[in-house]
Amino acid sequence: AYAVPTDIGYNGFQGTLYEAYAKQGLWARALEFGEPSDRELDGLDNRDLVQIARVCEGRQNWKLAKRLPERLLIRDGSGAEAHYLQGRVALAQGQYEAASVHFEQACASGHVHSEFYLGVANEKNGRSSQAIRAYVRVPSNDVYRPFALAKAITLLTQIPESELAAIGTSKSELIELLDQVITGMRLLKRPV
Repeated sequence: AYAVPTDIGYNGFQGTLYEAYAKQGLWARALEFGEPSDRELDGLDNRDLVQIARVCEGRQNWKLAKRLPERLLIRDGSGAEAHYLQGRVALAQGQYEAASVHFEQACASGHVHSEFYLGVANEKNGRSSQAIRAYVRVPSNDVYRPFALAKAITLLTQIPESELAAIGTSKSELIELLDQVITGMRLLKRPV
């Protein structure tokens, strides 16, 4: 199927292609041809559900993504991923308060990107100081760290002086942190 030109219609082969890729666990490709039924989702293991969740997130397929968290929550070891996914769905639907709650739960469970998206949800909800604090907490090994610090610096210039003390960091400290991240990226020859 990878060799088939993209302009050729798959028509009656979509179901077959979906099944072939799904059986191999190649969910990014399988979801191009179809979606799993509820029964099929119930039969999948955590690893497959998490892979499907990540494909949904990347493609912003929030309809399918909404069907996954409940299944992840009832399984051991997948609560952080479930709350993160619920937060992403809520964020995409403009439900910023609900998104914040889910991201906080995902953060508490140790999900990698949750602090960044908690910052995004707080920012969209008009809570700049909380957004800055979340952005600053994004771990140094997270790919979102430079974006988070840049967003925090931008927000810091927009909030009233009365709120600055509550944040616990200054613009110069944030600029220094961002500079360290960029220096580290250059040393590792990563694109800045």
